[in-house]
Amino acid sequence: MKNLNFYLFVGIGLFFMMSCTNNDDETNFASDVEGEWQLTRLESINLHDFNNDGEATNNLMLEVNCYLNETIIFNPDNTAISKNTSYTEIIAMLIPGTTNSYNYAAGCISEESLISFNWSTDGSNIIIIDNVDADTQVLPVNNNQFSFVSDNALMVKKSDDNSVLIEEDLKFTYTKN
Repeated sequence: MKNLNFYLFVGIGLFFMMSCTNNDDETNFASDVEGEWQLTRLESINLHDFNNDGEATNNLMLEVNCYLNETIIFNPDNTAISKNTSYTEIIAMLIPGTTNSYNYAAGCISEESLISFNWSTDGSNIIIIDNVDADTQVLPVNNNQFSFVSDNALMVKKSDDNSVLIEEDLKFTYTKN
């Protein structure tokens, strides 16, 4: 009976020590999340040469200079603000004498928008809570980076009739400053 009580006592002690350790890890991770995160990569599904330099890539930040100041600030009170300073408008112009080859004109449209939301953590994930419709999104953090996909965020229109030539999802990657 003494052995059973001893093992029960040790088991309860280990349970509480593990619980405290997990809470400490969670607190430390939340502290690591706090601060400014910079958009460092913006990936399309397909390769594109929107800057007409002869080198196609799926990293739009190498193709257009519109997304250099996009940030998300995670505040200690579990609120956050996404700051967007511009967006890209890309127009496709048919190359004369071809039927499906295009040159592109990519321009930055200055437009500052601030989007607020709430956040929390779970393990090594940031949980984003949309303030408008309370939707949540779980974002795993690896090496001080997290990513998410925005559906149909890339849209390129033809110059002649304004119809959509390209429409793709974009993957946004943010890195902690």
